[in-house]
Amino acid sequence: MGSILRPSRSSPISGLNSRFWATLILAVFSPGWVEANGPPIHGDTAFVVGIEGAGVRSFYQERRMSKLLQDGVQVPDPQDRHMIVRMVPFMLPYEAIPNRLVVGLMVPYFDKRLERTISGQRAALTNRGLGDVTTFGKVQFYQHDRPGGTTRITGKLGLKLPTGKDDARDETGTLLPPSLQLGSGSWDVSPGMVLTHLYQRWGLNANAVYDFNTQANNFKRGDVLRYDLAGAMRLLPLTYERYPTPQLNLIVELNGVITRKDEVREVKDPNSGGHALLFSPG
Repeated sequence: MGSILRPSRSSPISGLNSRFWATLILAVFSPGWVEANGPPIHGDTAFVVGIEGAGVRSFYQERRMSKLLQDGVQVPDPQDRHMIVRMVPFMLPYEAIPNRLVVGLMVPYFDKRLERTISGQRAALTNRGLGDVTTFGKVQFYQHDRPGGTTRITGKLGLKLPTGKDDARDETGTLLPPSLQLGSGSWDVSPGMVLTHLYQRWGLNANAVYDFNTQANNFKRGDVLRYDLAGAMRLLPLTYERYPTPQLNLIVELNGVITRKDEVREVKDPNSGGHALLFSPG
């Protein structure tokens, strides 16, 4: 099994890009029903948005990977590989039951580029287009309101369909690696739970989602557990004179991803998987 590329710590611009756009979109399009504070930056909220019909949401995300790891330790890369993945998802939610159930779908657009040096020549492999479509549902099944606060719990379920192209080849006819394909070719299910607790100017959001990935094209991506914990304090306004009103919030998050090892022809890749924990203030 080969080594695996990991995100490089020497490319902070990509992280700033994703956080800037996510923060900007949340600031502009955040719904006005959260009385204590706004939603998390990267995590989720248990509130089911009262969109009164259908809506559209999108953002921009960029990831740069240039670090080669073997058995969890960085090793020299003779090909000096550098990969950039740009993604713009288009999410179309629909409020099936007001303030209770939202269903919809998400279609991602990818622009992937892998640069590497072979025989002294710098070359690039690229692939762009629509990825796999994901249908999703979010239902709020617990709500306890009290003066100045509320506690809510929501269940989530996502189903990823193999709609993206998963057999793209380079100019020599060689199949591109799975990381460069637009789709995985597999049917994947992602159940999850979200908890939100708000009291006056303080808020707490916690969520966990597990991705059950299946095999396709003799390759199985490792299952993924994603979890987020976010604490928030509303800085402005100190008290509401009218509602809704613009807010300024301080948010501190822990964002974790635990990934199981990939499998190639039912053999686990020892240089895949792992646990990443990020600290995200905003």
